[in-house]
Amino acid sequence: MMNVTIDYLENRAAERTQAAGLVKLVRNFEEKGFEMRVNAKGELWGIKRGSMIKGEKADYSKSLFRVVGKYIVRACDGMVVDVA
Repeated sequence: MMNVTIDYLENRAAERTQAAGLVKLVRNFEEKGFEMRVNAKGELWGIKRGSMIKGEKADYSKSLFRVVGKYIVRACDGMVVDVA
């Protein structure tokens, strides 16, 4: 019986170490802008969200659009597309 208890405690310590590593991994990815999830199978999934500009009609990518005052303009031709 003594060996079973020791093995059980060793397994619990290993689980805590693995869980701490998983938490650290998820936090590192979240700091980089990912949204992390773990599915029912235990697989880790991450989605990178882009930076967006909120408009009244839609959300716009910061790489293609700019905010000028209260207007959202297309970067390539300067056309006003929405109001921020």
